[in-house]
Amino acid sequence: MKKLGLVFCLVLVICCSNTFGQSELTKIERILNNSIQTTLDPCPVGPATNPTPANGTTNISISSPGSLTWNNGDGTTLVDVYFGPEGNAVWIYSGSAISSLLLPPPLNYQTTYEWKVVCKNDTCNAESEIWSFTTEADPSIIWWEDNFEEGLANWTITNDGGTCIWQIFEPPYPNLYTLPNSSYGGVLVADADFCGMGTTLLSTATITNPIVLLPYPYHWIEFDNDWQAFDSTSFGYVEISTDNINWQMIRTFHEIDVRYTHEFINISSFVGIQAEVYVRFRSVQPGWHWWWAIDNLRIGYASIPVELTSFTSSLHENDVTLNWQTATETNNQGFQIERRKTQYERNEDWNNIGFVTGNGTTTEPQSYSFADKNLEAGKYQYRLKQIDFDGTFEYSNTIEVEINAPLKFSLEQNFPNPFNPTTSIQYAISSMQFVKLKVYDVLGKEVATLVNEEKSAGNYDVKFDASNLASGIYYYQLRAGEFVETKKMLLLK
Repeated sequence: MKKLGLVFCLVLVICCSNTFGQSELTKIERILNNSIQTTLDPCPVGPATNPTPANGTTNISISSPGSLTWNNGDGTTLVDVYFGPEGNAVWIYSGSAISSLLLPPPLNYQTTYEWKVVCKNDTCNAESEIWSFTTEADPSIIWWEDNFEEGLANWTITNDGGTCIWQIFEPPYPNLYTLPNSSYGGVLVADADFCGMGTTLLSTATITNPIVLLPYPYHWIEFDNDWQAFDSTSFGYVEISTDNINWQMIRTFHEIDVRYTHEFINISSFVGIQAEVYVRFRSVQPGWHWWWAIDNLRIGYASIPVELTSFTSSLHENDVTLNWQTATETNNQGFQIERRKTQYERNEDWNNIGFVTGNGTTTEPQSYSFADKNLEAGKYQYRLKQIDFDGTFEYSNTIEVEINAPLKFSLEQNFPNPFNPTTSIQYAISSMQFVKLKVYDVLGKEVATLVNEEKSAGNYDVKFDASNLASGIYYYQLRAGEFVETKKMLLLK
């Protein structure tokens, strides 16, 4: 019936051709022909197929998710691509018939993303299925925690032969507990002083139910701590067990005072990749002593302690800038920067040239940089030594930078000029030479020697401090081999 209607309309238009101009008739005929073709035939464009990642893929990296790829359907000349979190895919590309699209990192942890491709030509289109993939789990998270705001619900308290036991105290506390600023509200305390004269506090606080560890190679325990003992007869033990029978000590307090600390203990070597673990705090205070206060207990895991995603360098004249990024950090004290010079197939020893403080434990990407300035010409290698708070460390990959020797000798104008009282003088030498850089007054009297030694080829920057000189005009002269050059500078006080 629809086909007959279209044909009737076409006949009607042709019969009335004396009413329309030729160009109008041509347009109408084209529209009608397209309508008839669309009615008679299916869309000649096929849907996209063969998605990568395959539909339902899991554990996609958030920092390097790669590209979406697919096969376009027959007859495709244009495509639209939609992408986004499940239920919220948005239009991210429209144009020529590409079959691959790079995903910009980072994506979100443990998130399902959906995507689809619409294949088109100038008359119709065909949508693909809606495909999906899920990103990796957060590799550095707090798996179990207790800030003691709900009392002793997670704990079993035993009396091991004393007259006082572990308790929860809410502010105001009965004693002056000195804990990190992160501590507030309820605190788990073995307080012999609160219990009174003659007290013995032999008591254990044990997590009642085992903590199931996920199969990650790195696990830790951390807590806020205030240990104040009366004398060396008091002990505090942090212990773990995988069977609630055999216990291992992972931290011992025996000093008189260990106060205002955040304790971080790597337990990976104690438990391996175990299915579950128990934790307990055991107080041995055989006399009337002080207290042991604990707050914000956390147990966490990670795939690796610090996930380094990039380590690069950039060069400006004889200055090297190192840049690196991390995806996650666990117990990261910081990065020691190490450098060595390489020459004639022989390498110098690695030297520590600086330290950049880390961000402890974080799941947010972090960026760092370090500048190594005024280097001589030559090849240099750099690496990072990432150090945990517990002293363990790991090296990064090594990157190499080459600083080329200057092509000629030169002496630059000092900056700033005029100056008061310090200025910078830069010079370059193209081969190893004995270098003299001196400053003279207007009478030609030497007032300062800035350089007087043999120098390798390279660019140099020398600071001149004229604090002890009077205002006026001064001259500085560079001598290197046969090269001699003098420039003028003005000191204004």
